[in-house]
Amino acid sequence: MALMAPPEKVRFHYIKSNYFRVVHVDGAHGGVTPDGNIFFSAYSQRAPIPQITTHKVDAEGSVAEEIREERITKDGIVREVEVGIMMDIATAESLHKWLGEKIEASKELRKKASKEKP
Repeated sequence: MALMAPPEKVRFHYIKSNYFRVVHVDGAHGGVTPDGNIFFSAYSQRAPIPQITTHKVDAEGSVAEEIREERITKDGIVREVEVGIMMDIATAESLHKWLGEKIEASKELRKKASKEKP
C-alpha cells in the first residue's frame, strides 16, 4: 500500500466559541502541574469597587454628592482572576515563540512611531 504525499497546504477555520470574550491581562500566577503541563491563571487588577456608598439627597429629592466617610470598600488592590489556562510543553514553547515575535514587532512599531512624531 503506497503512502499518500502530504498536502501542499492546509486551511484552518477560526470559529469563536459561545464563551469567547476579550480578556485584559495585567499578570498571571501559576506553575508546572504534577503531570508536567503548564497552568496559569490570568488576572486583571484594579482598585476595589465600593460595596456600599451613601449619598446626600437634595431638597428636590435628587441624589447629590457622596458622603465619602460612609463608603464601605475593600482595602488594597483587587486581582480579578479572569481565566485559567492549561497547556503542554509543545504548546507553551510555540506560544513563547509567538509572543517573542509579537514583542519584537511591537517594539519596532513603537520605535517607528516615535521617529515619525514631530
